[in-house]
Amino acid sequence: MELSLSGKVAIVTGGSRGIGRGIATAMAAAGAKVMITSRNEETCAATVEELRSSTGGDLAYVAGHVGKTEDMQRVLDATLEAFGAIDVLVNNAGVETVDMAAVIDPVDVRTATRVNLEAPMVLTRYALPGMLERGRGHIVYLSSIAGSYGFPSMATYCATKAGINGFVAALRLELKG
Repeated sequence: MELSLSGKVAIVTGGSRGIGRGIATAMAAAGAKVMITSRNEETCAATVEELRSSTGGDLAYVAGHVGKTEDMQRVLDATLEAFGAIDVLVNNAGVETVDMAAVIDPVDVRTATRVNLEAPMVLTRYALPGMLERGRGHIVYLSSIAGSYGFPSMATYCATKAGINGFVAALRLELKG
């Protein structure tokens, strides 16, 4: 069975490379209108052009940092302006930390927390009301086994992924039915 997302609108954070790019590619190929966001304007633009050529899809991008609230709001506003609604939100952007808790730079702790935990929660807060109003929508969160188990030199990363796992578990209960 082939996946069809014809006419659906999706946002993919961290969509210009890696897993996010793969997700954006698959969604565009399945007919979704895809808004890609990542920090690098040039990479976003190149990814969108390449995906338009290879998939024939309707794509757009907003360069911005998901760790900045004003950038997240711009992503949502641009998506609504370009495509009219949000049917799928893919919270893919992430930052991995590999320093022990005793020596990690506090700036890295804040960045990882904002990108891995706060951004998906805030983007959900922005996207969810429209989905509830329309009675449909999907929100995807990429996490890690590190959210369930501790790994040495990854305490900050593990904590942010555990936080997302807890957020998703509570959200599932809030939206049940």
